Amino acid sequence: MAERQHESQEPDLRGLLVAGAIISVAIALAVGVCLWLVAFFGGFERPLARAEHNPMPEPHLQAHPLSDRQRYDEEQRAKLSSYQWVDRRGGIVQIPISRAMQILAARGGPQPPSTQPASRPAAPSPSRSRP
Repeated sequence: MAERQHESQEPDLRGLLVAGAIISVAIALAVGVCLWLVAFFGGFERPLARAEHNPMPEPHLQAHPLSDRQRYDEEQRAKLSSYQWVDRRGGIVQIPISRAMQILAARGGPQPPSTQPASRPAAPSPSRSRP
């Protein structure tokens, strides 16, 4: 009869060392490639130095997009915080949004439509004459 053999409970030290060495080499290689890429694209002091000379492709529709955006935001804030006539004949005015919220809080907003079920028609009576 053949004697049964069981797998050893001890880990294979040689296999663990080989796996650790492979992982260490892979990490070192990845770090090396990352450092080379950083140096290639301008280093740490000037990231993406190649893109600085022309950040957006042609056509340049706005000469100064950041200042244009700031001016637009200021105009919108001014509209939201000022009084002015929308329709003088109709008596419609624009008020600051903060004042409008105060008025709505004091009076209450528009009421939702009623959700009561519609009245149902009367059911036909079951009084049929049988012949």
